[in-house]
This record gives sequence, structure tokens and C-alpha cells, in this order.
Amino acid sequence: MNSRTIGLTLVFLMGALLIQTTLLARLEWFSPELVLTILLVVALGPIRRVPMLVIAFGSGLIIDLLGSLVIGMRALIYTVVIYLALRVRDRLDIGLIGMAVTVAGASLLFLALFFVVGTLFDQGTVISSDIGRRAIVVPLLDAAIAAAIYGPLQNLVTTETIT
Repeated sequence: MNSRTIGLTLVFLMGALLIQTTLLARLEWFSPELVLTILLVVALGPIRRVPMLVIAFGSGLIIDLLGSLVIGMRALIYTVVIYLALRVRDRLDIGLIGMAVTVAGASLLFLALFFVVGTLFDQGTVISSDIGRRAIVVPLLDAAIAAAIYGPLQNLVTTETIT
């Protein structure tokens, strides 16, 4: 990865974290599980896997430190979800539709893991009354946002090969 790619990735990551922790946390329609960092990592395209996993773990850890959840819970979930999403993305001829489907699947996997791990860590996430809405609306919103940002991100990020 060259310095331009690293710089753009960090700028996009900080922007996604700021939007997710400030703006989206205040809007009722967007639940806190709308994960812009997962969108960012999957949509960044042809970037190496190991830096993306480090970015996923770091962003999860930052959100854990900013929030009131158990430290490392989101970091663990982000790392697992991003690893699986990157493996799927590597095997697909990724385009706009394929990337949106990958993001929706990753978002649904994130929600499932978040509910299960949150219950194991006594965070009370499975007991909430709007699980059905979250399981349908959040992946669809993630896929729509990913489809909107896919083109600009592909134009800005370098065309390194995936290794």
C-alpha cells in the first residue's frame, strides 16, 4: 500500500466513525448497528486483506472506547465480519450489485453476531423489541449506502492487487 492509499483510507475511516458516532446515533430511523466502517472496508475494493483487518479491528476498538459496550466486543465482531466479507468479495466478480449484496450479507452477519455476543456479555441486545426491523432495515440501508459510495471510492483509491 502506498502512502496515498493509507491516507485516504484513514480519512474515510475517521469520517465514517465521526458520522456513525455523532450524526447517526441521534437519528431514530438509523439504529446504532448501521455500520459505516464495514461499508467502507468492503467498498474500498482492491486493497490488501491484512491492512483491512487491522482497520476493522481498530475501528471496532475505537467505537468500543467511545461507547458503553464491553471493550473489544465490536472489535471482535468487526474483524470476523470483515474477514468473511473480504473472502467472499475475493471470490466474486465484484461490481456494484455484487458489492451491495456482500455488504448486506456482512451487515446481517454483524447483526446476528452482535445480538449473540451482546447477549453472552450481558448487554441485553436480544431482548429488544425491534429485532425484526433491524434485521430487515439495517442491511437494506447498508446496501443502499454502499451502492452510493462504491463509485467515488473506486475512483479515489489506488488499483493495487489483492494479496
